[in-house]
Amino acid sequence: MRTLVIIPCGQRKIWYKRPELGAVRAEEAYTGTPFVVNREYARSFGDAWVILSAKYGADPLRLGFRIRNIKHDKNGKVSLPVE
Repeated sequence: MRTLVIIPCGQRKIWYKRPELGAVRAEEAYTGTPFVVNREYARSFGDAWVILSAKYGADPLRLGFRIRNIKHDKNGKVSLPVE
């Protein structure tokens, strides 16, 4: 069985220290300690990994399919319909 690791995005972004940078890959954009620790775990122990953002969904290039309409129910469960 393959393992997919889903990690949350982070608040601190590279543009806070380097505002002159243009677009970067999502895995390079988040620079906070929690994100970096999660990213290294995902790289070490997962067969594949994605960054999940409530605003943008999952990185479709990493996931291999598209996620839209992320919904949170009253109990905090997340629904991820895929195309």
